[in-house]
Amino acid sequence: MILILIYVVFIKGAPEESNLVISSGETSSNTSISDKGSSISEDFLSVLLNVKNIKLEDTIFSDRSFINLKDSSILLTPSGDEGRLNPFAPIGFDASAASTTAPTNP
Repeated sequence: MILILIYVVFIKGAPEESNLVISSGETSSNTSISDKGSSISEDFLSVLLNVKNIKLEDTIFSDRSFINLKDSSILLTPSGDEGRLNPFAPIGFDASAASTTAPTNP
């Protein structure tokens, strides 16, 4: 453990510092960052233009097999006993809270 500490502090040396670029809406003087940004923009634009050229074939909707499909989904309706009132309460604690009734006036 001590050898690792000695290595990290004395032998390894300081990491190389990279140039920081702060942008506040002004153009950056660092051309490599602006080149990366423009290449990313160009890639995004080419992908966006390719998506625009996609054509979907809609003949499947007029196919007999598609027309004969039936909706077999199940309609879920709440029954009133869907779970615990407080899911974080200890087991058995919320049972008494659910069984309490409103006080009646004599």
